[in-house]
Amino acid sequence: LFVLLALVTIVFACSNNENHSSTAQQTQDSLQRLLQSYRDSLKIHPTDTLIKYNLVLTLQEAGRYREALNVLDSMYITMGDSAQLNVYWSYLYKRSELLVLAGDTVNAIKTLEFFVIPGELTEAGKQLAFLYAESRNPKAIAICDSMNKYDESKRDPEPDYFKGVYFYNIGDHAMALELFNSC
Repeated sequence: LFVLLALVTIVFACSNNENHSSTAQQTQDSLQRLLQSYRDSLKIHPTDTLIKYNLVLTLQEAGRYREALNVLDSMYITMGDSAQLNVYWSYLYKRSELLVLAGDTVNAIKTLEFFVIPGELTEAGKQLAFLYAESRNPKAIAICDSMNKYDESKRDPEPDYFKGVYFYNIGDHAMALELFNSC
């Protein structure tokens, strides 16, 4: 009885693994069809920025970060007039996000430095502070101190966490622990 139960368990586990592989393959196939659909749509509507942006998001989901960057940059989004300023900031933030995912921290930092006001408590400001901390750049401390200064609620733990990451990365583990504990 024990042997039969073990055999049934093994068979079920193996068939379950095949189902998982099949599901992963179906997902990959669907992703490829979606990418092709966006590309076909761009042949018909080459200037449609919404199609291009959706292609960027799909490429990002597929882990094809460099290709997503190329498509994003092909949109030629400029600062333009003030009506499109939010679009421009969103473009720069997405660009920095893709650069990080592609492993290009240096250019991600350069992109963020272009539009982030040091010390601002925004996602872009936090991303810049974190990238500085990860790359052992002492600018992380000044930015985080500014964030703490302008945090009216005095409740955001991220600036101190980023400072802790910086100190940990430069080998000052005692200071890092103190900052992590303050979060």
